[in-house]
Amino acid sequence: MMGLPHRFSSAVLRRYNRAMRTLACLPLVVLIFTPRLPADVKPAALFADDMVLQRDMPMPIWGTADAGEAVSISIAGHQANATADTDGHWLARFNDPLQAGGPFEMIVRGKQNTLTLKNVLVGEVWIAGGQSNMEMHLDKVEGGPAAAAANDPRIRFFKVGGALPATPSRELHGQWQTSNPQNAKDWSAAGYFFARDLHAALGVPVGIIQNAVGWTPAEAWTSRAALVADPELKPIMDRWDQWAAASPKAKQIYAAGLAEWKRAAEQARTEGKAAPPEPPAPANPDFIHHASLLFNGMLHPLIPCAFRGVIWYQGETNASRAEQYRRLFPAMIRDWREQWHAAVPASPTAPTTAPAGDFPFIFVQIAPLDAGPIDRAELREAQRETLAQVRNAAMVVTVDIGMQKDEHPKNKLEVGRRLSLAAQKLAYGKAAIASGPVYRRMKIEGASIRLTFDDLGGGLVSKPGPRAEQSDGTKLIGFTIAGADQKFVPADARIDGDTVVVSSASITQPTAVRYAFANWPQYSLFNKAGLPASPFRTDDFPFTTKGESRMFYDRIGLDDVTLTPKK
Repeated sequence: MMGLPHRFSSAVLRRYNRAMRTLACLPLVVLIFTPRLPADVKPAALFADDMVLQRDMPMPIWGTADAGEAVSISIAGHQANATADTDGHWLARFNDPLQAGGPFEMIVRGKQNTLTLKNVLVGEVWIAGGQSNMEMHLDKVEGGPAAAAANDPRIRFFKVGGALPATPSRELHGQWQTSNPQNAKDWSAAGYFFARDLHAALGVPVGIIQNAVGWTPAEAWTSRAALVADPELKPIMDRWDQWAAASPKAKQIYAAGLAEWKRAAEQARTEGKAAPPEPPAPANPDFIHHASLLFNGMLHPLIPCAFRGVIWYQGETNASRAEQYRRLFPAMIRDWREQWHAAVPASPTAPTTAPAGDFPFIFVQIAPLDAGPIDRAELREAQRETLAQVRNAAMVVTVDIGMQKDEHPKNKLEVGRRLSLAAQKLAYGKAAIASGPVYRRMKIEGASIRLTFDDLGGGLVSKPGPRAEQSDGTKLIGFTIAGADQKFVPADARIDGDTVVVSSASITQPTAVRYAFANWPQYSLFNKAGLPASPFRTDDFPFTTKGESRMFYDRIGLDDVTLTPKK
C-alpha cells in the first residue's frame, strides 16, 4: 500500500486511497472465488454451478487440463470435444445453439475425472461494465432493499474479480450467484433492475456478468494494442509506461530516504527534539487507473464467452478530458468488438447474433452534478457523439435523475428500466420506445433556429423539472443560442409540432443552439413516452477540455523521478 503526504488529503486523494484499498483486496477476492477442483480437467470459473449460458448462438467453453488431454462436454443432449494444447489450455464449442431453459447439468469429462456442473440455465447473458455507478450496490439505492429481498432463481450474477497484470491474462476469477436476499444486495443496482425488467419482458433466464470497478477511466478497460495504434491515444499508454519505468528507481530513492529518516528520527529522540517529517512513499503505477490493466485482468479473461451485449455506465473519471473521450470511448467499444471477433471468427454457419460481430453496446450518459465548470456537459456530448461513430449502440439519458451534490444518483431503478427498453429494441427487435428525442438537424429561419428530432415517441412535450416554472405545455427551458461570436445566451424556445423553435431578442443572426449544456443544467424536453431528450449542441466549437490530457498522477503533480507530489 502506498501513501501520500497529509497535505494532499483532499476528497480526491481519499478516493485514491479507497481505490488502493480495493486493489489490495483483489488478491483476497481471487482466493475466495477461485474454484478448487481436485482433478486434471478444470473449466474456467465462468462455467460452474448456477451459471447462465447464452441461448441461440454458438457457445465456447474453455479451461485447463494436462497437455494433450482429450476433454468432452455435454449438456441437454449437446456434446462438444476439445484437446488441451501444449500449455494445457482447451477450448470446445457448441456450434448447435442451445435453447432457453433449464435447469440442466453440464458434464465435463477428462481422462481421470468427471465434473458435474449443476443448476445450469440457458437464457440471455449481458456484460455490465463501467465504474462506480454500475458497481453501486442494490441495497444502497432507492427501492433497492425491497428489490434485494426478492427471490428469483432465474436471475443470476457473476461478479468478476482478479488482479491487474501487465499483460492480458487468461485467469478468470468470480462466482455465479442466484438472486436471493443474501446475494442480491451486493449486486450492481443498475444491472439488477436491467436484468429484472429484461427477464419480465422476455420470459427467459437472465445472467449478468458484472465487470465494474469504481473510479476507473475508460483507458483502463482498453487494450494496449488499441491505445498504441491510435496516435492520439498512444500518449496515454506512453505516460503510464514512463511512470512504470520510474517506479524501481523511485522505490530505491524512497528506501534510502526512509533509512536516513529513521537515523535522524532516532537521533532526534535521544536529543529530546522533534523528529523530522517522514518522507512520502512513491506512488504505485500499478493501480486501477493504469491504462489497460483492467482490460488485462478483468475483461480479457472473459474472451471468448458467448453473450448478447454490453451495458456500460462510466465517464465521470474521464470528465476532465472530455475532448479526449470523444476518441477514447468509441475506440474502447471497437476494441472490445475486435477482441471478440478475433477470438470468435465469423462463419457462414454462425447465426448473425453471434457476439463476434458488432454486439449491442448500450451506455448510460452520465447524470448532471452541480460541480466544476462545463467538463461534464462536454463528457455527455462526447457520449452522444459516440452514437454516430459506432454501429449497433444506444444511449440511456439521465438528465432528469441527477443529484445536485452526489455523482451517484440513487434512482437506479429508472436507469435499469431505460437500459432494458434500449436492449429490447436494439438487441431483440421489439417495437419499444426506448429513447427520448434525439437531435437530428437545425435550420436557420431569420432570427430563429428550428430544430428537428428523431425518436419522437408520440410527440414532443414540455416537462419542466423541479427547478423550472410550469408553462403552457409548449414553452421550453434549458436552451441557449449564440451568434457568430460563439457567446451563448438564454433562449426562448417553444415546441412547434414535431420541431422546436429557438430564438433570443439579443441575437438577430443566430448560428448555434445548445440544450441542457451545463454540468447542472435546466431541462424540459421530453417525448410523450416520458423519456428525456439528451443534452446536445448544434455547433462544433472547441471544447474547453480541448488539449487536456493530464491523468490523475499528473493532476496531483507527481515528480517523474520520485513519484511523490512535487514540493
